[in-house]
Amino acid sequence: MTGTRAAGAQGADTARAEPPRSWSTLTIAALVLSGLGLLFAFASGLGLPLALAGIICGGVAMRRDRAARPWPLVALLAGLLGAVIAATLVVLTAVVWAPLLPGLLFG
Repeated sequence: MTGTRAAGAQGADTARAEPPRSWSTLTIAALVLSGLGLLFAFASGLGLPLALAGIICGGVAMRRDRAARPWPLVALLAGLLGAVIAATLVVLTAVVWAPLLPGLLFG
């Protein structure tokens, strides 16, 4: 009786256990690049190339990796936010510093 009970308990445990979802390397790269792009976006647009790379990787990962569907979307949205912030800061920096450059360079 104990043998059948143990076998039944093992069968129930394995039936409930879900296989671990693995993320593709592209999804992980998209999350890392978009996160770094968003983080460095506040450094006068330094994160713009990282955010753009995160957007591209996130878009490709959404098409290829259907199992990890929400995470490439998160990476895509974070990359878009980082790119918008970085581009805005690049334009503002150019507008503020452009009139000052001739005076700084030619004294």
